[in-house]
Amino acid sequence: SNGGNFFGICLGLQLLFESSEEHGQAQGLGLLKGKVKKFPETINGQKLRVPQIGWNTLHKTKASDWTGSPLSDIPENAYMYFVHSFFVEPVDSNVILCQTDYQGVKYCSGVFSKNIFAVQFHPEKSAVLGLQIYKNWLQSLNGNIP
Repeated sequence: SNGGNFFGICLGLQLLFESSEEHGQAQGLGLLKGKVKKFPETINGQKLRVPQIGWNTLHKTKASDWTGSPLSDIPENAYMYFVHSFFVEPVDSNVILCQTDYQGVKYCSGVFSKNIFAVQFHPEKSAVLGLQIYKNWLQSLNGNIP
């Protein structure tokens, strides 16, 4: 996590953490403290459809302000495209940039910490706003965050 800048997408977010429940118990890179968890089979007595495939919204957390991040000009509740069965659970809530609610499971859908930016969703499949995230990230490398 010292040196270059990192933009992780989907698995690229999950690999940053210390461990994952995928394939039993897998070790991650440990650049961020926390773990990757599988969506529960049920929540509030309802069966959860896993994997989550499709459009879902991004929300700010109490600790997150998108100013100065690649989400700086993305509106809250913007729809992004997701395909996943696992989600990250960071130890430090300050690294959480955005979260998403999937059928009652609220989870971290993006992190931003120093030179690390990573998201669970697929910006490249998320239409104009997803492409804007790429533009913002590239501009931030040159010190020009919108």
